[in-house]
Amino acid sequence: MRRMMLAMVCMISAFFLNGALGQSDLLFYDPTAGEGEFYSVDGSGNIGFLSGSDGWRRTWSMIVPGNFNGDGRTDLLFYDPTAGEGEIYSTEGSGNIGFLSGSDGWRRTWSMIVPGNFNGDDYTDLLFYDPTAGEGEFYTTDGSGNIGFLSGSDGWRRTWSMIVPGNFNGDGYTDLLFYDPTAGEGEFYSTDGSGNVRLMKASDGWRRTWSIIVPGDFNGDGRTDLLFYDPTAGEGEFYSTDGSGNVRLMRASDGWRRTWSIIVPGDFNGDDRTDLLFYDPAAGQGEFYATEGTGNVRLMKASDGWRRTWSIIEAGNF
Repeated sequence: MRRMMLAMVCMISAFFLNGALGQSDLLFYDPTAGEGEFYSVDGSGNIGFLSGSDGWRRTWSMIVPGNFNGDGRTDLLFYDPTAGEGEIYSTEGSGNIGFLSGSDGWRRTWSMIVPGNFNGDDYTDLLFYDPTAGEGEFYTTDGSGNIGFLSGSDGWRRTWSMIVPGNFNGDGYTDLLFYDPTAGEGEFYSTDGSGNVRLMKASDGWRRTWSIIVPGDFNGDGRTDLLFYDPTAGEGEFYSTDGSGNVRLMRASDGWRRTWSIIVPGDFNGDDRTDLLFYDPAAGQGEFYATEGTGNVRLMKASDGWRRTWSIIEAGNF
């Protein structure tokens, strides 16, 4: 469960950062084999191999997408908590990656690294969350792979299992949804450009069995909507947001497969709405779905024979 949640945080951030860059490509990472593979998507849910590499570190727990060098393609931050190290790589348009920078001495207890626009420049900033200490720290990036401290706060709740970035109030900065399954609570916060957060809305009575919350533009209004997935019940629910931290049910569906471990948002058919890739490692299957603006999904392509050991799948402009 921990690996799935860490992977999910990175993936949901990928579309928020890169959804406007055109049709999405995919990065698949297998820590068991130490391999990464890049694929393009053709608009109908078919994938084409771009490149693959072995010799990747097996101890990366997170791969965080973002615009770290300003060239318009998706760059990648790799985080190894065992070593306390982070490395940033650029991508070159054909599935190749180039080393930008590496740093050691990183805190080993970061459970989430959330990318977003937290200071208003053109580069991706980062929020690091440490549940053990109850702390969050915001950092900027400078285009060369260096990071600079923006602000830090203690007294954060230690039971947040997900932090979901999105455009929830329309001011141009990345807002944040914090979800606590233990308490059944969700809280929306805005950010102000200096690493400060302000509560927009707190809600209780949320289902405690949501395992994945996926952001995207599912209704076409320009604000971030949300897909909540409950594998225990085999249910998915789409919600719109209103700019003040309120959510409204768009569509609820049951009969969903209970063995999806990863749901990847991206623009896979080129219509500018968020599409979804569902991955089931137990079956070795992946399914692409388009969304239609009201919370309905339509199967684009189902494929079997997928590797069962992918732990992270990232969408981006590679």
